[in-house]
Amino acid sequence: MKYVTILFFIPTLCFAAGGSSVSPDYFVVHKPYSAAGCLEAKTQQEVDQCSEIKLLKATNQMEILVGMLAKNYKENEPKLGIVFVKAQKAWSEYMALACDYQTYYSKSGSGYQSILNVCKESQILERISYLHWMLDSP
Repeated sequence: MKYVTILFFIPTLCFAAGGSSVSPDYFVVHKPYSAAGCLEAKTQQEVDQCSEIKLLKATNQMEILVGMLAKNYKENEPKLGIVFVKAQKAWSEYMALACDYQTYYSKSGSGYQSILNVCKESQILERISYLHWMLDSP
C-alpha cells in the first residue's frame, strides 16, 4: 500500500516542480533555417548581389514545391487545393510583413536590402521545410 501512495505522489511532485515553463529560444528553434551566408563578400554591393541570388534560389525551390502540391491537390482533392492556395497567399503576406517588421530599424542603412533578403530567405527556407513535410505526409 505504501508503494501505491508513493507512486501517486511522484507525478504530483514532478508537475509541481515543472510548473514554470521556459520559452524556446528563437535562434535555437530557427537555426536550421538561418540564411546567414555571403560571408565571402567583401563589399556591400557583393553582399546585396549574393543575398539576391540566394533569395532567388530559395524562392524558386519553394515555388516548385508549391506547384507540386497545388497540382496534387487539384487532381486528388480540389477543395483542399483551394484552401492550400489561400494558405500560401496568406503565408506570403505574413512573410512580407514579418520581414518589414524585422528590418524596420535598418531601412535607412546601406545594408537594408541584403538584411531584407536574408530575412525573406530564412522565412522561405522554413516554409520549404514545411512544404516538404506536406508532400511526405499527405
